[in-house]
Amino acid sequence: MNLADAVKGGTFRKDFYYRLNSFHLIVPPLRERREDILPLVRHFLAHFSKKYNKKNPIILSQDAEKAMVSYAWPGNIREMKNCVERLIVLGIEGEILASHLPHHWAAERKVRSCLRDGNLYCLTQAFPWMIWSGISSFRRWTRPTATRRRPRSS
Repeated sequence: MNLADAVKGGTFRKDFYYRLNSFHLIVPPLRERREDILPLVRHFLAHFSKKYNKKNPIILSQDAEKAMVSYAWPGNIREMKNCVERLIVLGIEGEILASHLPHHWAAERKVRSCLRDGNLYCLTQAFPWMIWSGISSFRRWTRPTATRRRPRSS
């Protein structure tokens, strides 16, 4: 949000703008700072492991690292923090695998891979699963339930 425009438009108070305007800090989104993703994930892993009294260190598999770096993180740091905390709270011990990550990430990776390769057939195979993945998220189905209820492709 551009606060100067909001002040001009009357949607943000001018006195607040001048209180906040003493220091400009521009932080690009995580998708533009891929090199920061793994250090931040490791920080949150250590933080939440300590918070939830995990005795053994928790590490990321190479596939999980690749998935985290390639994910767009539309929710930025808050989404990452919640994702890592969820992994710790769910009781994942030892090594976090790509299969432990949110299931919609796999569909996104598949579509990105298809687009990168220019493979249209691949896209026709990926889209039904993405749609079904969205339906299962909406209905709050677990992964096994969603897989069991997913229509089979012929």
